[in-house]
Amino acid sequence: MKKKSLLLLTALSVCAVTISMITAVNLSDSLSANYNPVSYTMTLDRHNKVTNYSQGYDPDVGDTVATGKVKTDMGTSIDLRMSIGSAFYEVADCFVDYTDGGMTGHAGYFELASPVNGLIKMEYEVDCDLHVSVGYSKGNYLNSTTILISGGMSTGTFNFDELVSDYHIPPSYLKISTNADDLSHKIKKIKLFFSCTDSGDPTAPVGNFITENNKDVPDALTITGFNMDGFAIPANKTLIIPNKIDGREVVQICEGVFDNVPWVEHLYIPFCGASKYLDHKVLGLNFAVIFGHNDIHIQYQAIQQYTSAFGYVIYYIPKALKHITVTGCTYNMPNHDDIKCIPDYAFYGCNQMITEIDFTCDFVTINEGAFGNCSGLKELILPASCTEAKKGAFAGCSRLYIRALNYNFDPNANNSNPDNRGCSSGYVMSVELDGVYYDVVKNENTISRGVVTGGDMDLEYLFIPSSIHIEGYGDVSVFKIANRAFEGHENLRTVIFDYLYIDMFGHYAFKDCYRATFLLYDEYDTWPSDWHSGAGRVYYNYASLEDPQVIDGYHYYQMDKPILEADPLKKGCLFYEMDETVGSIYDFTGELAKVKESDPDYEGYYTAYFMTAAFENDPSVTEIRLPINMVLPNYAFAGCSNLTDVYYEGTEDDWNVLKNDRKAIGYNLFHNTSISVIHVSDGSGGYTDIPLI
Repeated sequence: MKKKSLLLLTALSVCAVTISMITAVNLSDSLSANYNPVSYTMTLDRHNKVTNYSQGYDPDVGDTVATGKVKTDMGTSIDLRMSIGSAFYEVADCFVDYTDGGMTGHAGYFELASPVNGLIKMEYEVDCDLHVSVGYSKGNYLNSTTILISGGMSTGTFNFDELVSDYHIPPSYLKISTNADDLSHKIKKIKLFFSCTDSGDPTAPVGNFITENNKDVPDALTITGFNMDGFAIPANKTLIIPNKIDGREVVQICEGVFDNVPWVEHLYIPFCGASKYLDHKVLGLNFAVIFGHNDIHIQYQAIQQYTSAFGYVIYYIPKALKHITVTGCTYNMPNHDDIKCIPDYAFYGCNQMITEIDFTCDFVTINEGAFGNCSGLKELILPASCTEAKKGAFAGCSRLYIRALNYNFDPNANNSNPDNRGCSSGYVMSVELDGVYYDVVKNENTISRGVVTGGDMDLEYLFIPSSIHIEGYGDVSVFKIANRAFEGHENLRTVIFDYLYIDMFGHYAFKDCYRATFLLYDEYDTWPSDWHSGAGRVYYNYASLEDPQVIDGYHYYQMDKPILEADPLKKGCLFYEMDETVGSIYDFTGELAKVKESDPDYEGYYTAYFMTAAFENDPSVTEIRLPINMVLPNYAFAGCSNLTDVYYEGTEDDWNVLKNDRKAIGYNLFHNTSISVIHVSDGSGGYTDIPLI
């Protein structure tokens, strides 16, 4: 055995007066995509020294520099490039002291020398001014600022999005310099926070944005048009709609502005819908309004339908669009920064088209129907700021698994998740061990625990341990199997649990695992009634999960406690596999007798138990002999194409009792075989044929 608004306010009217045409700023080729708000960190202090340290001439800066690596808290390393300070690493309580014999100042610096997964913020403890620059390519910094330190050691936090707010895309490169006029510049600690992202394809803004002053928000812009004059379709099919143009905030996008981008696969959008500031309560503001609903696009765009009490509108979303990154959030009212939300029906009805939606912004609430019927979404990571989701927020998201950084987030509150999709609240990271997927989560006491979220679809054998070892976290207890974690795993045959916790199984955790057998170390009778939903046979209280027994090539587990509720059978063995030496006649009657003889504690009944579908599609078997006492589950011998005879050692009455006990006899036992009758004992050493059903 292998162990393996809705916007149906009326749709926004197209704005008429064009104030300016802005040509998009081209960022560097190394800009990365696919943002994911989970963070990792890197700390530079005297406890986290630079490794692989070396000095040499660097043509990028035209000087001799030091290079090296510093590890992140996830164990990976980031490359650094540094100036050479005369007291480098020699000050006991500082990471570096850029002085020159204590006599003159020295403008020291360090920078990230390779692209990183987006910089979010920096915590610092220094006694000198810092000049901070960020950008998207090596040595090319778009924006910078100076942090002024007023004498003595100072601590603080700096958010990098203040330097790249036009696009709200975390930068990939960083340089921090000290002031050459100071006599001493001591950096005691620098801690950098990064988004945990996949670099993906290089990305750059494309096209010309036509804008006008927004009539409701001072010093803000509405995008009224877009064209690609002078631009080619980018190889990575990515379109970035900026948060700012010429330093002014983009707060609205008119209907149908982007009706000419059927090629877009990844869209960066500055807010969830067509407007950022809503001046009155609306039912929703679906992002698709920016593509319009002119039916001329039916030839090359997929149709999405939205309805409300106000009417019926069809929007045409590009068929190619699979990935959306939201770089800002929608507010319910102007000047109310505390009401950050994803508005009602923001992405409703994306069906199977949109498979990934990322947020580089924080929000508190997911409003009604926001992701309703987004059946293509497989994973949604919610920031720590997100505390609630309202009615139907995830309704119809048939593939979705929610990962919430906030440990108080409850996807099932307010009926926001009526389909009972899975969720890991307090999410930290995901790992894979032997084809099984786990989330590491934390509770309010920062205690780490593990959630089983699924596994490879080809898994046949599954062992759920009581704990897993995760580098950096130690032994993490496995306390939950997520809702629908193994739904539809038709290849799953054997599931063994090392330990059981109260309410360990989520809703439909093993739905449609018809061929699985579950071996549970202890009896557990408080499960949700729908935990299996079509899953295979469950055996409680098996004796040991170590060293299965083998007699004459028959493999089995020893069973020595009550197996099913109210089952009087005390002893038995669970057959699950045969060696080739057994041949074509499977005599379970004879083998059960041998098992019984080998058991010194035999006290009464002795029963043959079978794993679900244990011998399904076995071409070698031609004849089966079954004992009187047995539990024969679903598909036990289905598809055994050469099976011709089944003998039962009990009488017809015994068989009829078993046949009518669904705890004892499953369904489709001999499906797709030629078996139509069963040979039962006539009580005098012979056999009588009776119909199988």
